[in-house]
Amino acid sequence: MKKTKFFLLGLAALAMTACNKDNEAEPIVETDATVSFIIKSGEGRAVGDGLADAKITKLTAMVYAGQIQEGIKTVEEADGVLKVEGIPCKSGANRVLVVVANHNYELTGKSLNEVEALTTSLTAENQNAKNLIMTGKSAAFTIKPGSNHYGYPDGTTSDNLVSAGTPLAVTRVHAGISFAGVEVNMATQYQNYYSFKPADAKIAALVAKKDSKIFGNSLVSNTNAYLYGVQTPAGLYTPDAAGETYELEASLNTNYAVGAGFYVLESKYDASNELRPTILCIYGKLLDKDGNPLTEPALTDAINAGFCDGDGTTYYPVLVNYDGNGYIYSGAITQGQNKIVRNNHYKITLNITGPGTNTPENPQPVQANLNVTCQVTPWVVVNQAATW
Repeated sequence: MKKTKFFLLGLAALAMTACNKDNEAEPIVETDATVSFIIKSGEGRAVGDGLADAKITKLTAMVYAGQIQEGIKTVEEADGVLKVEGIPCKSGANRVLVVVANHNYELTGKSLNEVEALTTSLTAENQNAKNLIMTGKSAAFTIKPGSNHYGYPDGTTSDNLVSAGTPLAVTRVHAGISFAGVEVNMATQYQNYYSFKPADAKIAALVAKKDSKIFGNSLVSNTNAYLYGVQTPAGLYTPDAAGETYELEASLNTNYAVGAGFYVLESKYDASNELRPTILCIYGKLLDKDGNPLTEPALTDAINAGFCDGDGTTYYPVLVNYDGNGYIYSGAITQGQNKIVRNNHYKITLNITGPGTNTPENPQPVQANLNVTCQVTPWVVVNQAATW
């Protein structure tokens, strides 16, 4: 008798658990309306060659009434998602559309606060443009019974046309940093001693933020986790304070080519956060004037001068979007400097005029041998010029 009783109780518990899981997976809401919307995303150009479009291949759209998720639909399309049609939902005022694209989150049943609290980490997969998360959120609007269309053009057949002609904006969570070009023009005092070949060099990101939020006016997370693409001697910018982590991410290192670079996450740097600037660095062998590896005593002289490390490697670091060091900027720097901002592409042009440094994570002299120019335009691109 006891065994039968326990068995029946167990079945009841399993049934309740199954019901709970069903409720999480498919929120039950009385529906009397549908919402369809058109999205507007940026150019989606890849950081590297500037040719490959980063399409939205998966997009999840959610309808919220306050914190309650009243509708959800995921669309996947290899050729690119441009709209989402027929999201079943409930009519009412003060509804918002929230979208997340190119993601692997489980979003069904989450409250608005839970979705807006989601974070992402920088991984090797993010160096492929198709894996860049994008997000968007509409202003509050009224959903009427029947068909509702958001962002569709005037004249669209609909029971309720909202934001006519203005699609829902969806923007990247990541930013891009790249070298638009590197030239070597050794100053007179160095011409008879040193040379450098960008074609044989590598580039790396240093002090890149490891994670970020995916929603909010600022996506900068409160964590103190950073990544590097190549290990270099510790300096003032190296994240080594209590509570900070600094880890190798091999995907933040690649061969130099015109346009080569990386996708990174939002960060900011000032005295209050231990001066942690995101750095884009080109490095390789410091050569003699004829393009050959340094030999003694020239190698020892260069090491002692701080121009290269023990194996002759010299570094040319650029603090991305930094207000200082004689950097020259052009383009739409509308969101300020001393930070990395989502959906911006920071395109750096270097003019190398002398040997580099053996400590790229240290502040460099104002008169360092590097001229930097940087341009910012929408995607947004920031053009930055630097001279070493």
